[in-house]
Amino acid sequence: MKYDMIMFDIDGTIWDVSYIILDALNDVLKKHDSIKRITHEKVTSGLGLNARDFSRHVFDFLDDDETKLQYLQEAEVVRNEYIEKNSIDPYPNFVEVVRKLSNRYKIAIVSNCGPGTIEHLISVLDINSSITDFCAASRFKISKAQAMERVKKDNNVMNVVYVGDTDLDRKSCEEAGIDFVYASYGFGKDVVYDHKIDALVELPDVIKKMEDEYV
Repeated sequence: MKYDMIMFDIDGTIWDVSYIILDALNDVLKKHDSIKRITHEKVTSGLGLNARDFSRHVFDFLDDDETKLQYLQEAEVVRNEYIEKNSIDPYPNFVEVVRKLSNRYKIAIVSNCGPGTIEHLISVLDINSSITDFCAASRFKISKAQAMERVKKDNNVMNVVYVGDTDLDRKSCEEAGIDFVYASYGFGKDVVYDHKIDALVELPDVIKKMEDEYV
């Protein structure tokens, strides 16, 4: 068996912008004259949630859900502006690995992130020629599993593997009927997995091993 497509998560898999997210969230709180501040642990423990659930998670001290979502949307603008103006490094070897894999597989990025985030990432890392498709689940108000299924259908692929760092990623893969590779260097804890990588440079060999197992 040969995979048709490899999908990647973003935060905790391609890069770590958790401190940028943290600063953006706290900047929005300052703008609204709140004395509350969010911790880095609070941010990382919520990464992978969809936008509404993430807003409820990090702004759990606010009462109104729409205000929480509004604050998060404002923070996403701040984050994207920072990323546009500053050099953000992905995890080691990501660009090289994705360019190599794109010679053999379709490559997609599927995340629960808000609108604009994936486009920023592709532009900043200069990997547009390597990316077949992408989907930000929050843009369409769908689950990550539904986003995976959407990309599968749009690209007419059957055999897909997803690289992610949380147990939510694994559960989404099960729901979407695709294989999962756990990126152990990310934010996830107590993740159940059959296949894992401790660094991105290991991914091509792990994918090949998984393909051989299906023979």
